[in-house]
Amino acid sequence: NGNTSVYDCLQRFSQEEMLSGEDKWFCSRCKQHVTALKKIQIYKLPEYLIIHLKRFSHQRANEGSRKIAKTIEFPIENL
Repeated sequence: NGNTSVYDCLQRFSQEEMLSGEDKWFCSRCKQHVTALKKIQIYKLPEYLIIHLKRFSHQRANEGSRKIAKTIEFPIENL
């Protein structure tokens, strides 16, 4: 049906991301911008979890932004 689940969103959120080019990480040890891997993980959930979904896609170099019209399916209980 082309819809995305909140589980897909959480999985994509926690994927490794390569920081390179203009997004290089600044190393405080060598004082240089270096290529690095970034990964965000959730180890323990709070009693109440608030998920903020990105509604707009912003482009670089003054290309503006566009609204994301993707439908996200999620359960009301027992996430």
